[in-house]
Amino acid sequence: MSLNKLIIIIALGVIVAGIVIACTTGLNVDMKNKEHNQVLLNIEKEYNLADVMEITKEVFEGKTVDNQKAGENNNQVVISASEITEEEKANLITKVNEKFGTNIEVNSVDITTVPRTKISSTVYPYIFPIALIVALVGVYYVFRYKELGILKVIAQYLIGLAIMGLLTFSVISVTRIEMGMITVSVLFTGITVFIFAITSYFEKNLENHKILQEKEN
Repeated sequence: MSLNKLIIIIALGVIVAGIVIACTTGLNVDMKNKEHNQVLLNIEKEYNLADVMEITKEVFEGKTVDNQKAGENNNQVVISASEITEEEKANLITKVNEKFGTNIEVNSVDITTVPRTKISSTVYPYIFPIALIVALVGVYYVFRYKELGILKVIAQYLIGLAIMGLLTFSVISVTRIEMGMITVSVLFTGITVFIFAITSYFEKNLENHKILQEKEN
């Protein structure tokens, strides 16, 4: 079996597996896009976020937690977790008070529920730039490789884009990469690799086309 055939078989396997996983278990959405709980603590002075992370790791053992500085002077912290119980909140505040010498009252802190965010709202701002890049590259290919046949170049480019899109989606699905900003980075990486690969393919075909023309003349 040739290397090209092996690559095609592997790619088809990844695509099928990705579609099956996406249809059966869904995609892996990051916590910020899921419904989650959060609390806002006012530490009232500068602090090291690593210290807060150490506390939340202990309090929310086994849970995904996100810690972000907040406030005009970065003297507050927003702590988000998939779920925050009253017991966890009390334990968290106790440890924060001990660590930073604060006097935060348990009853003064509310647990806020943040609703689920649509993935499309994260990806939407990047749709136009991606579409523009794809369109401009396509126009360049039409002019650059018109000797190969304009319709043929367009068809191969669009088919290649579709395969790249399916393959990228399947890799995200199979590897359980969290849907969010990292997904956009993976998509841009996929497009970049695709452009390099199909440019090489077209260049090779153009070179062979010119060789055949020279032989015929």
